[in-house]
Amino acid sequence: MNHHLIRAIYKSITTPNMWPGLVDQIASEVGKPKDDDYLQQHSEISMHLAQAVTLAQEFNGVGSESRHTSIGKHNVMQCIIDPNGNIDASCAQSHKLGIFTLDHISKGGLPSQLQAKIEKILDHRYKESADVFEHENNIYILYAEADDIGNLRCSIIPKSIERDIDFTPLKLAFKLSRRETDVCLPLVMGLDANGISTFLDVGHETARTHIKSLMNKTKTHSRAELTQLLIRVSATKNDEILRETVATCEFELSDGRKLGYVYHDYEQPRTIVYFHSIIGSRYEIPNEVAERAGHAGYNILSFERPGYGRSTPFDDYDASLVATDLYQLLIHLKVKQCVLLGLSHGGLFALTFAEQFSKLVEGVICVGTSRVPRLASEFEGLHPIYSASTRLVSLAPQVWNKISKLLRLTLSRTTSDLIDFYMRQMSDEDKSFLQSSYVKKLWWESLRESSSGQTQYFMPFMEIRNIISQEDQDYSMLKLPVSLIYGVQDRHINRQLIDSLVSSIDRHTIYPIEDAGTMVLFTHFDSIIANIDALLAGNPCTFGLTKVAQMAQQAQEAG
Repeated sequence: MNHHLIRAIYKSITTPNMWPGLVDQIASEVGKPKDDDYLQQHSEISMHLAQAVTLAQEFNGVGSESRHTSIGKHNVMQCIIDPNGNIDASCAQSHKLGIFTLDHISKGGLPSQLQAKIEKILDHRYKESADVFEHENNIYILYAEADDIGNLRCSIIPKSIERDIDFTPLKLAFKLSRRETDVCLPLVMGLDANGISTFLDVGHETARTHIKSLMNKTKTHSRAELTQLLIRVSATKNDEILRETVATCEFELSDGRKLGYVYHDYEQPRTIVYFHSIIGSRYEIPNEVAERAGHAGYNILSFERPGYGRSTPFDDYDASLVATDLYQLLIHLKVKQCVLLGLSHGGLFALTFAEQFSKLVEGVICVGTSRVPRLASEFEGLHPIYSASTRLVSLAPQVWNKISKLLRLTLSRTTSDLIDFYMRQMSDEDKSFLQSSYVKKLWWESLRESSSGQTQYFMPFMEIRNIISQEDQDYSMLKLPVSLIYGVQDRHINRQLIDSLVSSIDRHTIYPIEDAGTMVLFTHFDSIIANIDALLAGNPCTFGLTKVAQMAQQAQEAG
């Protein structure tokens, strides 16, 4: 059987008649007594596959000026062993991330003799470990995973002994099937500075030290040396070390800039990519939010624009760079479709990505885009991203449509009347400020009317004031867009205005959105997740009232 297996491996990854004596040489060494009983009983198939990696490396010219130069003379192989013990290399691919993949899935079981040996490896007591063995001065790790129909997926990770990370004391957590998530340990995987995949068991004390060390090293390497780290969060989410690890895992652009954090679980069926770009915001998603995504059946990847600020206009940023790098990451994560969630300026990220890679996008949801004049003005020109596989849904226009309709019915029918209405709520100082030609021009440009006369987009007055002058920090908390009140302090706002708005709102159709960085996700995340399908279908859903509106409602009820 061993001789047959080696010949099958050799034939599948090399051309006929190459190195004819090598197969016999390998076969003659198979089955030699090993001093280590563990190696003898549980690593024989691992050695066969490791030798196959060596053959593949030689055959593909790894280390020469070939497509594999990004990872030196090492390689990573993933394969499916078919019922005859063959490894079919016909679908072998090498891509930008430097991973050499053999992924040929075939139905059916394994030959009984081979199955018996593999069962040694996949015995229950080894479910949370992997074979670590030496071969020709290299350390190899066999990561074996059985799918639901009995096929065995194997990954062989060769690692040179003299390299930075010593895998010998580490164990590799893996799942035998999706049905056994309860016994799965959190798994951190990624590429080290040499482009070699690393699999670290977060639950292992030694691995934690290596994880921290690896994380620290990543901060000094550009993507050319370290592509990205991937976090796999299992069903067990109470490990403080895991939280700490997740909080320090960053994704880098190809030019070396930090872009965001990755929360990924291969067992989750859907993926959300969350873009936000608020001045001074932190681009990591709180751990509990990531957990909520996981419990709802979603992966969540969080990104923001690096170095965003008032001094660097958004127009100057190459959003296509983000889209291209993100595409590479999603492909590496084997994400087939994702939902893009864009907050404020992050809507441009989402839309740029959707335009370039629409086949990968299930839908786009933009939140708080009313405060981005450029994005607001270009919404009607973004029809190219409408397709059978992509549907753009912006929450902001629905906000404006609902509330502007309310205001037209109760207060006015023209934009000028609307401005006059708000002018009556302002102090003399604010009125003087608003009436200055520069501010008036900005504010009027942020107001747009559709053909039906509905006010579509509105930049809050105090937001403009903060853009021009930050001397009065008290006003920084005042945000007064038409789409209800966001976190407004009582002393800054006319109480009757709050009461009249809150009392007139249809709570089942309106979308009050708090536009305050990660608080949008934090406050409304559950509602967004629960209603993604409805949003992508263009159906209304309820997000509930903001805290200020709730306070106003309580005040009304209290008389």
